[in-house]
Amino acid sequence: MAKRAKTKRAQTKRAQTTRAKKSRSGRGRDRKLVAGGQKHEVRYAAKKAGVKGRAVKKAVKRVGQRRTKVEQVLAGVRKAVKRVAQAPAKAVEALSSGNGSGESSSPETKSES
Repeated sequence: MAKRAKTKRAQTKRAQTTRAKKSRSGRGRDRKLVAGGQKHEVRYAAKKAGVKGRAVKKAVKRVGQRRTKVEQVLAGVRKAVKRVAQAPAKAVEALSSGNGSGESSSPETKSES
């Protein structure tokens, strides 16, 4: 039994040393990726891009895990969200002006002509 415990301890020690020795290039490659299944990665990417986590997961699924590609897609999503958010305000302006065509002309200028 003592041999078995010693062997197990040796295996554990070997496993710890292999995990600890991660090459620098491996870490650099890992930073260039967005893991869509890891909550902290999704949360960071979402906060950085100003979108929801669901958008990050969809972007990772669509373009892959490359951080640069995911951030490009999320920048496009952010712009689209801004446009959609501004669209109702423009529609309200058009309706409030009375003519519905979006041109704002006051009734005072029409009476003067």
